[in-house]
Amino acid sequence: MSKKRMSIKFGGASGQGINTTGLLLAKALNKEGYKIFAHREYPSLITGGTASYQLDISNTQINSSSRYSDILLCFTAESLDKYFDNIKENGILVYDFKNYSFSQEQETVLQRKNITKIYIDSKSIATDAGGTEIMSNVVMLGFLWKILTLEPDILTGVVLDFLKNKNIDLEAEKNAVLAGYNSPSYRPELSKKFDLPQTDMFSQKSLIMTGNHGISLGAVAGGVRAYYGYPMTPATSIFKFLGDTAEETKIFVKQAENEITAVQMAMGSMYMGTRALVGTSGGGFDLMIETLSCTGISETPLVIFLSQRTGAGTGLPTWTGAGDLNTAVKGGHGDFPRCVLLQVMLSQDIL
Repeated sequence: MSKKRMSIKFGGASGQGINTTGLLLAKALNKEGYKIFAHREYPSLITGGTASYQLDISNTQINSSSRYSDILLCFTAESLDKYFDNIKENGILVYDFKNYSFSQEQETVLQRKNITKIYIDSKSIATDAGGTEIMSNVVMLGFLWKILTLEPDILTGVVLDFLKNKNIDLEAEKNAVLAGYNSPSYRPELSKKFDLPQTDMFSQKSLIMTGNHGISLGAVAGGVRAYYGYPMTPATSIFKFLGDTAEETKIFVKQAENEITAVQMAMGSMYMGTRALVGTSGGGFDLMIETLSCTGISETPLVIFLSQRTGAGTGLPTWTGAGDLNTAVKGGHGDFPRCVLLQVMLSQDIL
């Protein structure tokens, strides 16, 4: 079985369902036996801006994201402008907004790199299938699935399973996926541009999760009984995961009024014998350092998860980085024993 790899990127705006669209594709491809590495980028906005979700796909384990994409699917003109230069030679560009005028420079690049551009009216397709315009995302998923020459059963199953507990017309969602899959915009030559890597459908499937989900599962497996925090990305998803599963895991989850209170609650719990965890990011960790020193002089155990964002200062809230290692190693007053663990693979989060 030869090793191959390809990359697919969705581009759009915050609030447009880009993350959900990418996650659905990841789950479906995982069920097909592919190995997935996903990278999400989004602005610190509820709606608007430019967001993306990129999936790298292979038949062997991959641990990094590509800079360029074989297929780019755009839901906004801004995302097309931003990611246009990252399309590989012989790639495909799919977009679903009308009246976009390609510049002469873009047309030259399309021709030089043999990139095929396709407009698909996904909103009209969704409404014609009995759904609403918001279902245009799954229309695009269905169209992409056809380009990949995969049968639609697994994709529709993943979409319906993901949405089954939401107040959504599941039949309309299924019809929207199939309408995209059977769109007349599809041409057989599109599929000839790519040769998906061969997979073993009976191989062991991987779990689709983020690093923070891994940390959360590791906390559950490690016997953590209390989690404290103050919402600060990129650590917030640990808070949400443990909060959503608290009834099942019996972990006490508490949102404090600030980072200082959160870390002191964790220290107090550990002093009383309860295995506790506190999560934060760079600026929050700075506020916790005095309590960290207190645990040193009082010889009280304390576990802090430092989910690093890009600095300096408040930095970029929705980006991740590794610039706070010196603070983790040296932060505090005087010298006292500490152990700093840096994960480089998702499996290490759980272990």
